[in-house]
Amino acid sequence: RASLSFAALGVGKLFLNGMPVSPAVLTTPFGDYRKTVWYDTADVTALLHAGQNLAAAMLGNGFYNESIKTSWDFNTADWRDSPKLMFSLELVYPDGTEYVTGSEDWLTDIDRSPVRWNELRAGERYDANFDTDWMTPDYDDSGWVHAITADAPKGILRENPAPPIIEDTVYSPAAITKAGDGKFVFDFGQNMSGYPHITASLPAGTHLHIICAEEVDEKGNRVDNTLAGHYKDGETQFFDVTFGEKPLDWKPWFSYSGFRYLIVSGFPEGYTPSDTDIRAVFVHQGVRQTGRFSCSDKTLDTIWRYARLSTLSNLFNMPTDCPTREKLGWCNDAQASCEQMTQNYDMTGLWKKWLQDIFDAMKPDGDLPGIVPTPAWGYAWGSGPVSTGILFEIPYRLFRYTGSDEALRAAYPYMCRHLEFLRGKENDRLIEHGLTDWALPYDEKNPVPVPLGFTCTLLMIKFLRVAAMTAERMGFDPSAHREAEKYYIDSFRRHFMLPDGTLTITEQTSSAMTIALGVGDTEKLKPQFLKALHKYDGHFHVGMLGMQYIFRACDICGFEEEAYRLLTAEGYPSYRHWFDGGATVLHEMWADRESKNHHMYSYPVTWFRETILGIRQDETLFTESRFRIEPCFLEKIDHAEGEYDTPAGKIAVSWRRGYNSEIRLSITVPEGITAELSARGTEKILSAGQWELRL
Repeated sequence: RASLSFAALGVGKLFLNGMPVSPAVLTTPFGDYRKTVWYDTADVTALLHAGQNLAAAMLGNGFYNESIKTSWDFNTADWRDSPKLMFSLELVYPDGTEYVTGSEDWLTDIDRSPVRWNELRAGERYDANFDTDWMTPDYDDSGWVHAITADAPKGILRENPAPPIIEDTVYSPAAITKAGDGKFVFDFGQNMSGYPHITASLPAGTHLHIICAEEVDEKGNRVDNTLAGHYKDGETQFFDVTFGEKPLDWKPWFSYSGFRYLIVSGFPEGYTPSDTDIRAVFVHQGVRQTGRFSCSDKTLDTIWRYARLSTLSNLFNMPTDCPTREKLGWCNDAQASCEQMTQNYDMTGLWKKWLQDIFDAMKPDGDLPGIVPTPAWGYAWGSGPVSTGILFEIPYRLFRYTGSDEALRAAYPYMCRHLEFLRGKENDRLIEHGLTDWALPYDEKNPVPVPLGFTCTLLMIKFLRVAAMTAERMGFDPSAHREAEKYYIDSFRRHFMLPDGTLTITEQTSSAMTIALGVGDTEKLKPQFLKALHKYDGHFHVGMLGMQYIFRACDICGFEEEAYRLLTAEGYPSYRHWFDGGATVLHEMWADRESKNHHMYSYPVTWFRETILGIRQDETLFTESRFRIEPCFLEKIDHAEGEYDTPAGKIAVSWRRGYNSEIRLSITVPEGITAELSARGTEKILSAGQWELRL
């Protein structure tokens, strides 16, 4: 048996005897190299043979050696250095084990690499005239020189627990349009993360310049959406390809982008490209999907599909904000989507990896940045409970949806440190730190209708509850967390609640958070919440934070139909506004600007599962063995169905409206699960099996 462990600092492509060691792309994961160096392991038994074998690798810069100047200062990272390879081959024989590193045998040749330039976040330049069979045993490497044996990074070596980044769907262009200046615009009909695959047969010396775009104007130029302002050194999101004498079959190895369109210049004069010349490859983390949903309402169905595509487009060994502008692990975006991600995908390995990155990012005083990993950026801006709450959210959601408290236990000491840090941000007994309800519909007169002290203090209460629950599970005394929770509840009420039990601020986010977190009397808050829901002509007026609470508050108050109306509203701001404008994924902003592929408004798919299908876990028991099935038969939906994988098996719910409004309900309960049905006055305990009911 042969097992290869390897780490590429920053991105690598490895071969044994001319064959890739795995189908994974963009290996290996990025972390804070001062704290952790992530490595991958592959079974390479089938790639070796008796006698001499050849190992080969090509390395790209990644985040380890980013040279371009951007708004996030990775070019100044103190870990920055030339790319490196860590390589260990374990050979297990019947009579013992041998480890091969080949440290004295590695040769290198930088000058003759076909990849002439690369930056993970900017692009790649490739020249086929330099491409040879350099990774095969028969290649003549007599002109190569010995590679330099380098000191290992300071970080601890940790095996990557996340699934690999993979190539998924390959898209042919839906349309190819000739634009000015000899350009052609390839429209793939779908915004995605990935890269081009070029197989065009063009004369040697042909040079194609490819610009990746989420949006193009009427002249075939990229609409930048603030992209250029963040890249100080020039062009970004592009690929340059020079053809050689041999037929070309090319995909980039060290960069990816987000795009729907490829703007291509450089085709020979008179040449008309075909739909087989350039295709688009959808690339993302290979997480297993565990949840599915569909219904008769086109808007809700579209939200589900687009949430899936935006989620996958932003899984690259961390949950990124977008595959275009930043490609960074923004914690506020992740906190907004964490629950739906954990429900609908097997996120265990990826969350474990990124949670370690979060631990690594914590300063001694408990401070956390808004992006993880980071060289230094994100502590002064972009942080605060809206972002750093991910430290509590990931372990809690893993516990709820997998039954494992491993992440809770690992995170607890970091939770305690961060809670102390947040207490240092008190102002008049309120927590005020970092971002507000980010990315809500912009109102020039009142851009932030819910103050920072309101949202941060409520989040602090939520964090303290998670910490107290964790302490109890670990056998620790939770009383300090409980007392702090009471302290902040009292302070919140004194600042923001009137003697009659209503809030001083009548906004969707303020009412929803207060109701969902149980900090006020729901009956007294309901009329105020309903007023807030109607305040903006039946439209959302929330950012990424309010979106996480508005649906739960609607459920608590019995306002499910109101929630449905918000989701299906037309005009600005709404999901329909995006979809009617041609979106194929979820956007960053309600307005038509910024990134066109963000996952942070994907929370409604949690509501689809828990309310429309009614699949809810018992929060008091925190177990995967007990569910409530309590579907909401919304007036304008005729049928809905979905299924979710649990550790015990698949649980499925399907319902359809029949004659005279009769509901035909089908439920599948796996072995080891007990489901408590509550629907239209029917209360029933469902054991394992298939259940068909008419209500």
